[in-house]
Amino acid sequence: MGFDSQLCFVNDNLSMFPLQKAVIHGHGDVIRELLSACPESLQKLITSKKETVFHLAAKNYKCDAFQVLLKEAKKLNQEHLLDEQDDEGNTVLHIAVRNQLLPIVTKLVETDSFTTQVNAMNKKGETAMDLYNRIRCLSSGQIGNILQIAGGREAFALVRQQPSSTVITETSPWRFLQTKNVLLVIFATFIGLAFTVIFSLQSFIHTDNHNSNASEFVFEFKDVATGELPITFYIISSNTVAFTTSTAGILKLLLYYSRPYGHFMLLPGITNFFHYVLLAYYIMRKFFVSVASHYLSSYSLMWILVLSFIFYGALIICIAKCLLMRSHKFTKWLQRKCFEINLLVSQQQKVAPV
Repeated sequence: MGFDSQLCFVNDNLSMFPLQKAVIHGHGDVIRELLSACPESLQKLITSKKETVFHLAAKNYKCDAFQVLLKEAKKLNQEHLLDEQDDEGNTVLHIAVRNQLLPIVTKLVETDSFTTQVNAMNKKGETAMDLYNRIRCLSSGQIGNILQIAGGREAFALVRQQPSSTVITETSPWRFLQTKNVLLVIFATFIGLAFTVIFSLQSFIHTDNHNSNASEFVFEFKDVATGELPITFYIISSNTVAFTTSTAGILKLLLYYSRPYGHFMLLPGITNFFHYVLLAYYIMRKFFVSVASHYLSSYSLMWILVLSFIFYGALIICIAKCLLMRSHKFTKWLQRKCFEINLLVSQQQKVAPV
């Protein structure tokens, strides 16, 4: 099947050319034949809205047609067309993000000549990241991740700190690795200190037994809060909180961020935890606390208090984190609105007659 090159520039009653119609309807084979017969049509065919065939593919959700166009553009060294803007200033990336076209966004970011335009702004002063944030609740998080990896920023952030955006993107993986290593060292230090405290308590057990009313082995529940229990109980309880949270933190880092070798550390980590549990049971002074008509052993009470403290501590941290995230999003939204208002005012001043 062949085409006369002159027919490529014959439009129909809707002012549409054959290549544009093939793109809108997603006919990949027709697109190849048309570009083979008339390669210059890829660059010359622009709609009245300044839309290239790439814009039309993204606008009409034709991902397959876009991939065919991109492959042909690479052959013809016409990849610069991806940077073109329509009459609203939107690039192909703007439209792909707005229409949630993950395959097209991925292809655009992978194109070497296009990565520098990931932060192009349309006439409303919006980047692709601004459009993604607007539809974030409806869109896949993968698009946002791809834009961030490619160095995508919001418009107000570019105005404030454009030169360092590339550096931040390039160094973020290394920064995360350094943070993980620092956390591993901190958690390991707390685990070592916890064992040191447990072993050191053995020298205080004899003194504690003589100074804490050794004949009284049953306490009231109110004595827990008033500090009437043996001092070793409070030391081991607080020590166990630090040890348990540190062990959980270090295992999470190893399991989720050090794959596949992190799984080999699971058994030593669990074994180390049970060593501590047995030591704490041996060191803990034996007494009971009466709760209503029941009696709790000192060891059981310790774990109840430890797990309760960890649970409520984690709950408070999660609530605080959510509030901070809400506050941060509100701040970014307020900054974006201020930027849009300033941009609109400046545009009106330029248009207004002197």
